[in-house]
Amino acid sequence: MSIVFQQRRVAVDTVTWTALTAIMNCQAVSLRNLGVPDMKIRTTAASAATEDVLGPLEGKSIDSPSRAGHEYTDYRFHAGDIIVYAQAAAGTGPVLVSCLG
Repeated sequence: MSIVFQQRRVAVDTVTWTALTAIMNCQAVSLRNLGVPDMKIRTTAASAATEDVLGPLEGKSIDSPSRAGHEYTDYRFHAGDIIVYAQAAAGTGPVLVSCLG
């Protein structure tokens, strides 16, 4: 029997833009700020124009109708794909990354 749901905590800080990746091949990914006052997320680490903010205990779900650049694939996100980059606005704390197969 294959695992269809996995999650992992990833440490974020105020200095580094940490890549949050798909844990497994999956159809949907969700992120949840578990600890810092605000967590910044970007689709491009070097571009503030792609930034969003998750407040304490807020989450975001990300899914896609198909894999970018492909007509059809079994999974929308492949294990190791970078979904977004995250950085704490203050302090350090974990973000929970969850993947649904």
